[in-house]
Amino acid sequence: MVDTRFAVLALVGLLLVAGCSAPSTGPENDAGTSTPASQTETATTTATATPSPTDSTFVMTAPGEESSKWTEPKPPKDPEDKRQDRISKVEFVNSEAAGDGAVSNFDLEVTADTMMKDVDPTPDVDGEPYFTVVVNGQLIDREEVNMREDGSFVLTIHSGALGQFDAGTLDVRVTMYDVDHYHDDRYDVWEGSIDFQPAG
Repeated sequence: MVDTRFAVLALVGLLLVAGCSAPSTGPENDAGTSTPASQTETATTTATATPSPTDSTFVMTAPGEESSKWTEPKPPKDPEDKRQDRISKVEFVNSEAAGDGAVSNFDLEVTADTMMKDVDPTPDVDGEPYFTVVVNGQLIDREEVNMREDGSFVLTIHSGALGQFDAGTLDVRVTMYDVDHYHDDRYDVWEGSIDFQPAG
């Protein structure tokens, strides 16, 4: 009986020693599988390419350099007269002398009252003033302006617009309009002339 008891105890001891030597595993991951305790993560670095300039990159235009080709402006929409004294003065500015009193280019500085509060048929709708420039009967410029009671506005005349005219006297007409649904309203007109000599 004593020998049997010793044999049983010896067997239990062997089983305990065998259980303690079994390999351990790490904690379970999010997928429910065991991850070996000795596994480590290796960080990787991804190279980032430096962006190169594209066609959409804005390029500053040098002073005095024109950035686009001249195209004929949109004409006023079936204008109606609403004659008022709006334009007080127009001057030729930024001109370049071409000899014998003529110029090869110019801009126009317009002094005018462009305030147009509640002028459109719809109640409480403000106007949208703009100027046009006609030379020798041809529309060469159209520019929207802000509303001011006594504003000064420089209308930039593209050299391409003037390049179509021969040397001589140019008849210049500046007209002030307001955009409307069916008919653009014509408020005031100024007329003048200047001696012109094409550049080159």
